[in-house]
Amino acid sequence: MAYVGTGSLLRVASTAGAGGTVDTDVAEVINVALNGISVAEIDTTGIGDSSRTAKVGVVDNGTISASLYLMENSSGLLTYLEPKNFAAGGAAASGRKFTLRFGAVAVGSTASFTGYVTSLNVSAGIDAVIQATITIRIAGAITWAG
Repeated sequence: MAYVGTGSLLRVASTAGAGGTVDTDVAEVINVALNGISVAEIDTTGIGDSSRTAKVGVVDNGTISASLYLMENSSGLLTYLEPKNFAAGGAAASGRKFTLRFGAVAVGSTASFTGYVTSLNVSAGIDAVIQATITIRIAGAITWAG
């Protein structure tokens, strides 16, 4: 049986003082795509081999592209989504922790990962909800649950 996408959300972990981190729902997902998940292939064929041999290299988890409805109850929500690839002075930043929930809580699964927002476009209009398109570069492993 297939999952229904209704109820899918994008959550961002935010720093919350002494209490550690809090996951904040920042957007309802209209559509989402995981792009470019791949693994390097390393050719290990020797001159005396009769067939090609190979090993698997490092996994590249690619990017996530999504169209979103921004949620009105998220205070400062654009600060969670703004592109920040480097800390002050050009030092590498640690990225943000994201959770993408597919479908309703009772039946859906989640993908949790650290990533960097590489592009963000927001649109608003008269008689329209605020929408955004976002691309997140995944930096590290994706943890799947559900």
